[in-house]
Amino acid sequence: KAIYDNYCGFAARSKSLVMGEQSGGSSRPASPSLQERVLKAGWLKKQRSIMKNWQQRWFVLRGDYLYYYKDEEETKPQ
Repeated sequence: KAIYDNYCGFAARSKSLVMGEQSGGSSRPASPSLQERVLKAGWLKKQRSIMKNWQQRWFVLRGDYLYYYKDEEETKPQ
């Protein structure tokens, strides 16, 4: 079931997911490990740096790192 959260004034539709144990690490990995626990995943809007318009992106929180993708099927974070 979708949960509606409010982050810094922006509405976000998200799903809480639990997929295993959290792995520790002090440096940011180049790409997310499928072994890492997904704490939260859902659609958010992010502002582009040059055009300053808003784009919807799929965000995934794994451990201490937040990754985003163009859509849910993407495997390589942006």
